[in-house]
Amino acid sequence: MNRRDFLSGLTLLSGTVPLFAAQAGKPLKVGIVYQSSIGDAGWNYQHNLSIRALEKQYGSDVVVTRVENVPDTADSERVFRQLAMQGHQLVIGTTFGYMNSMLKVAKEFPKATFLNASGYKTAPNMSCYTANMYDGTYLAGGIAASVTKSKVLGFVAPVPLPEIFRNLNAFTLGARKVDPAIQVKVVWINAWHDPGKERLAALTLINGGADVILQDANSTAPVAVAQERGVYSFGWTSDMAAFGPKTCLGSVVADWSDYYLRQAAQVLGGTWKSSAEAGSLREKFVDIRGLNEKLIPAAALARFQADRELTIQGKLDAFAGPFKDGKGVQRVAAGASLPSQDRDRMDWTVEGVVGTPGG
Repeated sequence: MNRRDFLSGLTLLSGTVPLFAAQAGKPLKVGIVYQSSIGDAGWNYQHNLSIRALEKQYGSDVVVTRVENVPDTADSERVFRQLAMQGHQLVIGTTFGYMNSMLKVAKEFPKATFLNASGYKTAPNMSCYTANMYDGTYLAGGIAASVTKSKVLGFVAPVPLPEIFRNLNAFTLGARKVDPAIQVKVVWINAWHDPGKERLAALTLINGGADVILQDANSTAPVAVAQERGVYSFGWTSDMAAFGPKTCLGSVVADWSDYYLRQAAQVLGGTWKSSAEAGSLREKFVDIRGLNEKLIPAAALARFQADRELTIQGKLDAFAGPFKDGKGVQRVAAGASLPSQDRDRMDWTVEGVVGTPGG
């Protein structure tokens, strides 16, 4: 359902039921709001796969209303309020930009439960949750280092927020652990989803010598252009192998299925409590999927599998020292790891990264 139709009350997306029928059957009513269309790959698509897991698990005991193309403006506040007024017990906003609007509406509807993806603010009836993608980008860096010939990797970055710096830096650290001579060039596009900008950024990186591209933006454009130019790529958030089957090495994937299932169970059971939850590979929030093993050397594949298992066991940390920042200052000493509070406010790059948000 798009924002305009939802706000005017004209239609419901296929797979939902009218308000009064939902009340009569007493199912858990879930409303989920997307900043753009669900599409067939990327951030929104993967959130939708996770919600489908909830529908599969609970069947007719859950009714989902999907609202697409809602910008993080006053429109989102109106949509959240409308969902709460319609009796949705669980309301999900899938982007950081919804945080303040959701918080305002949550205070107005204390009996509803609200979940905000990638935010950091909470309330008695509002939680936030984050998929820390950096475990995945660290592992991707190790694979990229094993296939690059130019020793230059490319990174398409959306906006300069701590989570993006974490992903970029982990990718670089993972690559330079394998080959300290590697550089990671980055182009900042100042948008979360803009296929035109993403394509141009990937082309700029490839023209600058990068022969492996990792993106942190939401379209499939970088994967497609990488195949057009004959260089390797990684998909982002969802499995994007179909958009570059000859050169896509794999995809760093987010998976909120387990989180949504737990939240729904708690709401249904009356045990839900507000929380700020962040998870990565160990917590089943993140993984690398769709590996094209034909493109990856056997030794690199074995190293990836070993490092993945160590990460799940909590024995491997992407931000374990020693490493320096881009100015040559040692940020973490050998035997230590970057504290979580420093990860949460990261606004700097590690040694080996080329390209600043303003440059």
